[in-house]
Amino acid sequence: PDMDGYDQVLAECRRAGIRTAPYFSTKELHPVTEEFKEHGEEWGRLDRQGTLRHTFFRGESEFGALMCLRSGWLDYLKFSIDRVLKNHPLDGVYYDWNVALYCENPLHEGKAAAEKAQGHWDIDELLDLMEWTRQRVGPDGLVIVHNTTVPMFVAENFADHVVATEWGYQKWTARAPELESLPL
Repeated sequence: PDMDGYDQVLAECRRAGIRTAPYFSTKELHPVTEEFKEHGEEWGRLDRQGTLRHTFFRGESEFGALMCLRSGWLDYLKFSIDRVLKNHPLDGVYYDWNVALYCENPLHEGKAAAEKAQGHWDIDELLDLMEWTRQRVGPDGLVIVHNTTVPMFVAENFADHVVATEWGYQKWTARAPELESLPL
């Protein structure tokens, strides 16, 4: 509710030489949003059984349903990112879920919802988002991508920084994996 206060913090960061970038999930849209209610079926990433995929945290607290970039979700995501960058003194963006995912939503293939999808990846649309992002923030803007243990070299070439690992996953809580098992 205090966006003026937020902007003051961002301005202080900039004066101190600290660059800032807001978090965006390239895939997740929470089911309580109006956009999900209007477009969830149309934009959603469906698995082979035709089920909308969701992400969960600790079983009860949902991050969101997974959207496919090969749909109107890509345009809405760009609109949302642009709206934030236009209205706040930010240096760039931080993208999570910055990978291509397999989807079997027939609506993304020009078919009716009841038809069977062939299946598709949204890699071309992910690259479109990365190209658009680099142009949107400019050559000196900040682009951070989060690709925990899933290298995506083509998309990473548009980024200034890559988060390659994330601590907290259950199997990593006791100790880090051996160096040779980490992504490049």
